[in-house]
Amino acid sequence: MLGVPRLAELLKQLGIRTVGDFARLPAGRVAERLGTEGIGAHRVARGGSARPVSVRTAVQDHTVQRLFEAAEEQLDAVVFVAVALADELHERLAAAGVVCGRVEASVETADGRILTRIFRHEGRLSSRAVAERVRGVLAAWSETGLLDAGDGEPGIRRLTLRPDGIAPDTGSQGAFDGERDTPVEVERAAARVQAVLGHRAVARIIEVGGRGPGDRIRLVPVGDVPDDGAVASGGPWQGLLPAPHPAAVYPVRRPARLTGADGAPVGVAGRLELSAEPAFLSVDGRRPAGVNGWAGPWPVLERWWARDGGRRVARMQVTTDDGHAWLLLVDRSRWWVEAHYG
Repeated sequence: MLGVPRLAELLKQLGIRTVGDFARLPAGRVAERLGTEGIGAHRVARGGSARPVSVRTAVQDHTVQRLFEAAEEQLDAVVFVAVALADELHERLAAAGVVCGRVEASVETADGRILTRIFRHEGRLSSRAVAERVRGVLAAWSETGLLDAGDGEPGIRRLTLRPDGIAPDTGSQGAFDGERDTPVEVERAAARVQAVLGHRAVARIIEVGGRGPGDRIRLVPVGDVPDDGAVASGGPWQGLLPAPHPAAVYPVRRPARLTGADGAPVGVAGRLELSAEPAFLSVDGRRPAGVNGWAGPWPVLERWWARDGGRRVARMQVTTDDGHAWLLLVDRSRWWVEAHYG
């Protein structure tokens, strides 16, 4: 446990004047700021015992569940219960001075079936984040018919949340009232938005392996851990697009027309020879602009061994006299715009 001089110093820095003020702080916020040692001091301030935290014993008795008196058929009602259960779960974990890396949500249907899903997370799941994940998986189960009762009784009889990946809470730099935002607060704000707009409404960008700019970027919902291997950005990636990287990558490639001085489309031969010198570029059917420079083409041959899954394309960087720079891709003799450099 924190020594008395050290604790007094920390409380002074935090603007907390009395032990009573310290005792009234939520246990979860104390754990974020002061870690496992602070939890012990907080217990003493609240009149409890400063017993050391043991992960071996703390793993037990943290599962929370709700048994419905009558099988619940409304998914929104189940999600509402999930929020309350998540609050209870977090209180139990905070009181024990531990955190969980994963949460298993399971439902028992009225006809006796058990459906489970494990949510992974880079840290502590907020109550809203847990409820949003429960909402998403319930909706998916409903859409795929897994919640259909057939000839049995419909509805959900029991909802259970079980923490997994228990570890001591070593603390993180959380903000008390009046302090600036920190990653913990950003994560909580994202969870609130996700609870309203959906789990994928707030995402972060991670770099993955690939050749084109769109292939190397993946959006992962805030709070989720990427799939194993998804972040592998090492190579070799033959045909990797060289720098500079484009400023904007289009989610859906846009049609383009690259022509020579005679107005005929520019083609790319198997040996990467251009059929004509590029002279004009039209994007999305707009008025053609004169081409004043280009680089490439760079070939991309992917899954060449697959009978029906291979792809053979080529990319070019093109600048036009209206001040734009584009990343073009030719696929089956048709030109497309993948990205814009500015």
